[in-house]
Amino acid sequence: MTEQCWKIGELATATGLTVRTLRHFHQIGLLRPAGRSSAGHRLYTGDDVRRLYRILALRELNMPLGEIANHVDGDGADLPAAIERQLAQAERQIELHRRLHRQLQGLARALRAAREPSIDQLIRAMEAMMQAKHLSPEHFAGLRRRHLEVGEAGFARWRDRMAELAARAAEHAERGTDPADPEVQDLAGGGSRRSPR
Repeated sequence: MTEQCWKIGELATATGLTVRTLRHFHQIGLLRPAGRSSAGHRLYTGDDVRRLYRILALRELNMPLGEIANHVDGDGADLPAAIERQLAQAERQIELHRRLHRQLQGLARALRAAREPSIDQLIRAMEAMMQAKHLSPEHFAGLRRRHLEVGEAGFARWRDRMAELAARAAEHAERGTDPADPEVQDLAGGGSRRSPR
């Protein structure tokens, strides 16, 4: 009985990766297919799939591709460790998403009670959203300090400024202004210049 092999397109479909990604992994020496078919197609074996799993697990942990190569070369003994690290990260993400869920429930309750959520509620919800996207605790500490520094009045000014920028962007979109136009470029950079009225 011969071992199952996958062509590059089959492996891409099975894993949800793109053919381009698999080719890139091959080009940089991270995942070389075990062989080629008589027609010259790359063929990946079960060992290649195991290696690919380790690559993706380490990439999910934000490890640079150059470092991943050092960790996956060898006899595959680090597969259990990679799975354990990925499991720990998944558990952290579950907790962060649970926290986001609680914050969103609080916002929804406030809106159902026909009152606007407080700035603190909005900040906590945004913090939970950002944490769920892998931002560091140090970054959040800085955001929290900034919130305390500027207070409600500062956030009201920020909200007004964002509304003004959004209105200006909508005007340009409605007029069909070229994105390369200096006014649009200024707006994309924070909109220091005021648009003529």
